[in-house]
Amino acid sequence: MTRYKNVTSNVVLSIGASFIPIFILQFIIQPFIAGRVDTEVFGGIVLAIALLNVGVSIFGNSINNARLIDNHLYSEEKGDYPIFFLGLLVISIVVIFCALQFFTIGGNFLTTILFLIALAFSVAVEYYSVEFRIKLNYKNIFLGKIALTVGYCIGTLLFLIVGSWVMIFLLGAGFEFAFCLIKTKIWKEPLTFTQNRKTTARRILFLLLTSALASTLTYVDRFLIFPLFGGSELSYYYAASIVGKAISLIAGPIAGVILSYIAQMRSLTVKELNIYMIVLAIFTVLGSIVAIYLSPPVINLLYPNFLENSKPYISVTVITAMLGFFYSFIWPIVLRFGRNYYPVMMQGIKATAYLLSGVLLIPSFQVLGVAYASLIGSIIQVMVVVVLAFVIIIRQERELRRS
Repeated sequence: MTRYKNVTSNVVLSIGASFIPIFILQFIIQPFIAGRVDTEVFGGIVLAIALLNVGVSIFGNSINNARLIDNHLYSEEKGDYPIFFLGLLVISIVVIFCALQFFTIGGNFLTTILFLIALAFSVAVEYYSVEFRIKLNYKNIFLGKIALTVGYCIGTLLFLIVGSWVMIFLLGAGFEFAFCLIKTKIWKEPLTFTQNRKTTARRILFLLLTSALASTLTYVDRFLIFPLFGGSELSYYYAASIVGKAISLIAGPIAGVILSYIAQMRSLTVKELNIYMIVLAIFTVLGSIVAIYLSPPVINLLYPNFLENSKPYISVTVITAMLGFFYSFIWPIVLRFGRNYYPVMMQGIKATAYLLSGVLLIPSFQVLGVAYASLIGSIIQVMVVVVLAFVIIIRQERELRRS
């Protein structure tokens, strides 16, 4: 009984840690900012946040996952990871600085420096917090995100005083970074190489490439719309997708919990997969209808000045988000029972479909072309993952019968 209570508690803490800061940022703070800057400036802020998230995902999350997998290799002899982490930290700052200059959204010199410091804090937090995951200390993961949220709120007050939006992210990341320094010891590990350095380097590189594909595809619409059509159009497109973002916000932590349970399963039957698919498809269709219906009043509440210009994008962005919802619940099955190269293959297929669709559709449909390309990429990705899931489970059933 105690074990199940601990599992339930950890699930709740994990979902809360994911949900609270993102909800506060996307549904309270960002609409608050949008009401105090013009649409062109807000579009630039949306793009800057995307770059921050991409930087953290590629250079922080990849080394976090690698360390989680490889931790047994470093139970006695510490090393390798501190050096790789510092290298990735420097690379992340250089890459995101270049991206800020390319998109011309860095603002003045001080704003750019403060943004890069926020990035450095965030990448460091992503790596240092792996200690909590290793020890299954979900309480500290949750408290770290509470520190992040408190920093966001104080930064918002400073935004009102000094007018600099970057203070929100600097203080948020800074508070969480300080919490990790207090609660972890991983940052004290020595800067030395061990005999496992080559194996570790290969694993980090593989996860980094996978993360780069996945995170870039997540935000590629913003990377296209801003330079091609301007910050205002990106603001309207972003507002149109706000309900879809809420759905993905809910889906992410739940899918993570499902993966935790599937990871403990030795097999899955075709009958169970059929039932799972049907139930999930019903939720996806109903969710799409409800989200399309709710989007206009929600946009009117959060971004009243954006509503009319956002309407053309609502249906497409919602359906795309719901396909992402469907995919996120099927993917754990493929990840658990499939081959190691499937993650890169899936992202490559989606990227190819997106780029080909974009080349054909964007010249004629402009911003809607970007939305349609994203939708087509998601449709193809879902079709492939469904086929893969059935192929994997059917093959698994045949092998079990033979044995």
